[in-house]
Amino acid sequence: MAEQELWEYVFYDWASHTPIDALPLQGVTFSLGMRATGQMSASIPLYDSRYNISRVTAATLPERTICVIFRDRRYVGAYRMIDPQDYDSATGVMSITGEELPAILAFRFVNYTGPRTATPYNEVKWLMEHAADPADTRWVPWIYGSGGTGTVTRAYRREEFMPILDQMNEVTDVPTAFDWWARPEWDTAHDRPAFAIKGVGRGTPEPAGLVLEYPGSAERFTRKTRRGLLTRVHGRLQTDTAGTVIETVDRPGRRAAGYPLIEQVFQIDSATSRQDLIDQLTRIADTAAGPKLLFEWDLGVSAATEWWGWELGTYPRCLATDYLYPALPDGSAGLDRPMQLVSVEVTPQGDDGERVKALTGEFTQATV
Repeated sequence: MAEQELWEYVFYDWASHTPIDALPLQGVTFSLGMRATGQMSASIPLYDSRYNISRVTAATLPERTICVIFRDRRYVGAYRMIDPQDYDSATGVMSITGEELPAILAFRFVNYTGPRTATPYNEVKWLMEHAADPADTRWVPWIYGSGGTGTVTRAYRREEFMPILDQMNEVTDVPTAFDWWARPEWDTAHDRPAFAIKGVGRGTPEPAGLVLEYPGSAERFTRKTRRGLLTRVHGRLQTDTAGTVIETVDRPGRRAAGYPLIEQVFQIDSATSRQDLIDQLTRIADTAAGPKLLFEWDLGVSAATEWWGWELGTYPRCLATDYLYPALPDGSAGLDRPMQLVSVEVTPQGDDGERVKALTGEFTQATV
């Protein structure tokens, strides 16, 4: 099947949810990420006779139109057109950019409501509906998944102007909450593309039913570290009744083992009491027990690589045998452990055809 038949890029209007046009984009790369971090980029060579500047302008209006991506007639992603939208007269090429739809909530604010107590799941659902308009509910009609069983109390103060997306992330950061991502889903009731906010529980990691292996399904992998170790964390909480509350959590076992004093201060707006502040600082200190490891797996695409069915936030089994992870004496892989699937990046029309990168991550627990 030819690439132009395998991949189709249809532009929709944000407000009416009706299709505008289909354009044969070039140089496309798109990703699905945790917490609406996925993006899309593409090129439009305006010198190509298949394009008309009026059509291109109407289809790619920043903040107004949506690019919906189909692979072999399967809906696999949708991205709201945003700036930057750049053009270079030397090449005649326009570059366009898109972002996952829930990212628009980073530009809306929670109205003053005073204190609220709800489960993290219900609070996130309320936040999404808080400043919604009819177009929002057409594009993101569902939220479901593992939402946790605890409760969270939030005080939305009159003097604060926190974006809704920041509030969603703070609510889901509490120990009893969940990771989340925006999963493309077809709205069969109205026969149109949509997104579902999918919650993934933290308490018990969910297997992904997926194996990433080098050499094997992965043609190569890269590992990057991000600083993660902390031996003392401070937290600050501003309350209406007690004023500023400050607490500190130490990890003396790490200090006794020879690690230096490494401190960081956190503003814990999602805490509701002194004990809650301590509990959240303890979770941060436990998590920051070693470096953050990020693995990027370059996958050889085959009929078995059905990346559109993968669930972000779940845990594939990751195996590697090479110089960094030599094979064990029994011949098994030097690296063999589950890691969280953080994002998936797809390049439909690369130099070697369709390419897929899977990003997995974990904190090590290598210190006292």
